[in-house]
Amino acid sequence: MGLQEDILQMFKRCNAIISLFFSSRRPTAIYILNLLLLLVLGLLDYVTGDYSLIIFYMIPVSLAAWFIGKGSGLLFSILSYGTRLISDAASTSFMFNFSRMHYWNVFVEFIFLLIVSQLIAALKKKLEK
Repeated sequence: MGLQEDILQMFKRCNAIISLFFSSRRPTAIYILNLLLLLVLGLLDYVTGDYSLIIFYMIPVSLAAWFIGKGSGLLFSILSYGTRLISDAASTSFMFNFSRMHYWNVFVEFIFLLIVSQLIAALKKKLEK
């Protein structure tokens, strides 16, 4: 096997493990895990300052949209946006002075998370049919 086939097999195994793990969990457990993940991401956002961690915020949003539903994806998009704003407000008082453009970028990231969550929920619904 070549490197590409190895990587593809690795992703397939990871997908199977993640699907098996989360599909056997209650929505409450997924909510709690996602809230803990948002807490960790908020702390990382606070520590790193102006670096975008949007790719990591997609994890709880995607998990909620796929395993719980469209509304949960929307909820975690909003919670992610709030987490980003709170971590920015906390870090502004200490080290950083963010411009309006920074907050515009955070808002655009929020819109991106909303779109991704809705697409993931729609994809799952379509695949189930």
